[in-house]
Amino acid sequence: MKYLDWFIRETLRMYPITPIVINRECSEEINVQGLCCISPGTKVTLDMYSLHYDNDLWGD
Repeated sequence: MKYLDWFIRETLRMYPITPIVINRECSEEINVQGLCCISPGTKVTLDMYSLHYDNDLWGD
């Protein structure tokens, strides 16, 4: 069953059931790994496609 689980997870990574772009509004101040601070009320957009196909995260 673990291979079936891996197959399903990889399929969902490559073809997510969520929208390609996710929009959220920050509710509290957040420090992003020392790069910047996101203030409350700032709208944040996540590109799920780019995240799921990032070679730095998933390899070749």
